[in-house]
Amino acid sequence: MSIQAPRSGLRFRHFALIYLNERGELGFETSPSIASSSDGILSPEIRERFLQAVALSNSVRMPNDGHAPSQSALVSSERKDINHGTVASTLLDHSEQLEIPVYNSKMLRLYYEKAFEALQQTNCRVLAKAYIKLVEPRKQVNFPYNGRRVISGLSRQLDPEETKPGWWPTGVPHREPDHLLKPERIRLLVHILCDLRESHGMSVQKLWEADQAIRYQFDPSERLRLLDEIYRVRRQEEKFLNEEIGQHCRISSMAYCL
Repeated sequence: MSIQAPRSGLRFRHFALIYLNERGELGFETSPSIASSSDGILSPEIRERFLQAVALSNSVRMPNDGHAPSQSALVSSERKDINHGTVASTLLDHSEQLEIPVYNSKMLRLYYEKAFEALQQTNCRVLAKAYIKLVEPRKQVNFPYNGRRVISGLSRQLDPEETKPGWWPTGVPHREPDHLLKPERIRLLVHILCDLRESHGMSVQKLWEADQAIRYQFDPSERLRLLDEIYRVRRQEEKFLNEEIGQHCRISSMAYCL
């Protein structure tokens, strides 16, 4: 990235600056005195650390009207496809955009956790049931939540933890989604979204198809836009995992949830 004349108004002889502008776009500049060394000073690693610091900070406030915004989740190289009219018409217009490196699975997982949290837990309960049905169609028969199993013709009461399927996430009690605590339910959703790709062939397409029958239950219905944006972000991550795009790509997402 070429360094142009300082736009920041800084009058120091030597400086290096990295920032997110009002549109949430990453930018940086240096003084002319060190312009030739800018790539080393403001390296990709430094920029990534900066983005992580922004994501983990508490500086982005959630508006108090109780509604969650729709999030943009397009790789930066595809920004020409952004429908600015749709973005502008979302319930919240003041969320900043943040670019997440497509290879940064830790930061993406944080995004998914915060996005599912914003989805509202009544919706997450319904969604988790649909996901579980997709992964384990006969779960109640083969892996009952109540721990009751028929063994050698006799009904036996086992510890529910003994009847959970092998794919169930560590640290999440083997209970129906309705009876899980909020962090546990979110962990379950993120696990199915991200961790069952190879073992169970889970993909955004399959999850999207599985939730079609329950979408009418989302309340408010605007939350569906947020769910679709979660899918967009994960779809780009899947492309990276499938080696369809390179690690240089970044995924744009609304920073309000990070």
